[in-house]
Amino acid sequence: MTKKKAQDKFQIGSIKYKHDPEAAKQWYEAYVELVKTHLLNKTSK
Repeated sequence: MTKKKAQDKFQIGSIKYKHDPEAAKQWYEAYVELVKTHLLNKTSK
């Protein structure tokens, strides 16, 4: 078994839910929360 390298970067190209605007809103809110948490962790170091 090989070990995977930990990656520090992530990228989200786009989030699209043509038929379900509520799902798109929930994904966007989750993304904003993730970015906020990441920035807070980075600045608190």
